[in-house]
Amino acid sequence: MLLLVIVVIALGWAAFGISLARDSLRSKRSQPSGARASRSILQSPTPSLSLRSGPFGIPQTNAAARVRRQNVLASLIVAAILTYLLTQLWTFVWVVHIAVDVALVAFVVALYLRWAKSQPTALGSSRGVRIQPARY
Repeated sequence: MLLLVIVVIALGWAAFGISLARDSLRSKRSQPSGARASRSILQSPTPSLSLRSGPFGIPQTNAAARVRRQNVLASLIVAAILTYLLTQLWTFVWVVHIAVDVALVAFVVALYLRWAKSQPTALGSSRGVRIQPARY
């Protein structure tokens, strides 16, 4: 049982590491180099406080935002699986597992609401009737 837990943890961290490495390589390819890089830094109003770059920055394109959402969803799923497996060894991990499950459900609901908002119309598209998602 312990070997299975260790293998699952290693696979989860490997997937997370591969995802970070892939994103890092993509961002390095798209960054300007040489004199253009120094000009872009100097033109920034606050280069040291910029939240526009890096793994925790604001995505600049829809594709980058989509990749970020996929990475967050994958990380939450891996965390939920790992914390569930760890609850088999230590009972106090249930609190962490429940918190991760709540975060996973909240993120999936947010993704659904974003998807529902992007849909132009549902039934009655010829009349322009828009179905609103339920708001609680």
